[in-house]
Amino acid sequence: MSKALAEVFVAALAESGARTADHAELAEALDAIVAAAHAAWPSVEQPAERFVCYLAARVPRDGEIADALRAMRTDDLYLACACASADPTALKAFDGAFGRDLGGALASLRLRAAEIDDLGQVLRTRFFVGMDGTPRILDYAGRGRLRSWVRAAATRAGLNHIEARRPEIPIDDGLFDRVASTGDPELDHLKRRYRAEFRRAFEAALAALAPRDHTLLAQSFVDELSIDQIGVIHGVHRATAARWVVKAREALLAGTRANLRSLLDVDRFQIDSIMRLIASQLEASLGLLLRDR
Repeated sequence: MSKALAEVFVAALAESGARTADHAELAEALDAIVAAAHAAWPSVEQPAERFVCYLAARVPRDGEIADALRAMRTDDLYLACACASADPTALKAFDGAFGRDLGGALASLRLRAAEIDDLGQVLRTRFFVGMDGTPRILDYAGRGRLRSWVRAAATRAGLNHIEARRPEIPIDDGLFDRVASTGDPELDHLKRRYRAEFRRAFEAALAALAPRDHTLLAQSFVDELSIDQIGVIHGVHRATAARWVVKAREALLAGTRANLRSLLDVDRFQIDSIMRLIASQLEASLGLLLRDR
């Protein structure tokens, strides 16, 4: 294995524009690096060849290659490499090792618990999915501890959030005028007549959602993440993620229905008609409603 890994590493160095290194010099060092990484993260399995290519792309270009490797946090890079591939076991190991650091960095800024939860999910999205499809974990180059990198990223995100934070603005009546017409004159009449009540019912139902349900709906309808991406962020299978999103949507509808019943003095038939309108328009309008929130 030593020689084969050295050949893969040297080839990757050449592709990235770095000078090549002696195979014999690298063989023993790479075997030791891979063995130490396995020992540090025993639950994380990935091809050694993939890891050494990942490593080669991040080796400093100045100085001796062997010296550079010794100075790098290769154990942490091993985990980062697996996380960049959205490996579920690696993502679980990451949360187990650094989840408290991420939350602790945000908590030190005296953010509210809900803000910490939301920012934690935003950071996981950035780390492992990427807002532009490029996971930010790829930026970790192994020059310092991964724990420090995580805390620094969380602190930056928290400070940016504080700077941008502004008082919540209630949903205005006009927002529901922008929800598309149903094509049914009776339902459109109900939408116009009860728009203020619907706004209040929707706001109350949204506020009553469990934090995870609110996050799931925002990720699905505002961030427009796929079920696969949501599954990666939360460390669950895509089928589980899909069930969670459906349940969150159903919880919002059920809460809105219950609130409307308490607000309106109308018969059950009319409530059901209003809820048909809400359900039929939710897919098209939920992203707009949450984004304006």
